[in-house]
Amino acid sequence: MDEIQETLRWNEDVARKLSGIEREIADSPDPAGLFEHLVLSMETAFGIPFVWLSLVRTPQADALRGTLAASGLLGDRLNLIDGDAFAALLDGRSEPLLVNGDLRSFYRLLPPMKKFLFRSLALVPFTLDGTVVGSLNHGDPSPQRYHPDLATDLLAQLGARVSARLGTLSSKAVPLLASP
Repeated sequence: MDEIQETLRWNEDVARKLSGIEREIADSPDPAGLFEHLVLSMETAFGIPFVWLSLVRTPQADALRGTLAASGLLGDRLNLIDGDAFAALLDGRSEPLLVNGDLRSFYRLLPPMKKFLFRSLALVPFTLDGTVVGSLNHGDPSPQRYHPDLATDLLAQLGARVSARLGTLSSKAVPLLASP
């Protein structure tokens, strides 16, 4: 019974922290601010040793890539990955993925200038205009931190909120890009 209560308390704490992060990203003024806040908040709130972004090489992600690469915080926490390779890692899914064990294929997600030895990983895909354009990645040296048996509902909700805010920010930016 104590173990169940502890798990419930832990889940409530995670939900509370994520809810706070989601509220704060709702006020992000631009995509760089959105992801800067997200990366720092996830590291701080959950003590995650390494948080970074992967972007899929797609037309939808091109403008986003330039914006994020220019960020002092995100520039070295960003990697680009081929769409087929990314889809293979996610096994065609668009929901969060938790992995541990043999992670060699996932090391292609690491930014070129920043290496980190992780033994478990959480990938939270995000979309733009309905297309998966990247993921928020959480790496930990402990193989127990993220494993496939854990529920991903709260991470899926975070991914949906990030995608919604990114879509809103991108739609606001379109008129600016189109004007002479």
